Amino acid sequence: MQEHPVKPVENYTTPFLVSAGVLLFSTLLVIWAWLGLLAALAISWGMNKLLDWRRSRA
Repeated sequence: MQEHPVKPVENYTTPFLVSAGVLLFSTLLVIWAWLGLLAALAISWGMNKLLDWRRSRA
């Protein structure tokens, strides 16, 4: 068997960190959007119940 010279491997640390940062940012943006949507739905549901309650008292 013939021995081959060992070559140094390329350093992919920086591209990995950039990709991981983009993925993390995207994930956090999606979570923020969903929580904002859920908060808006909860507030509008609560306001609807409050207005229904006030109408029933009048």
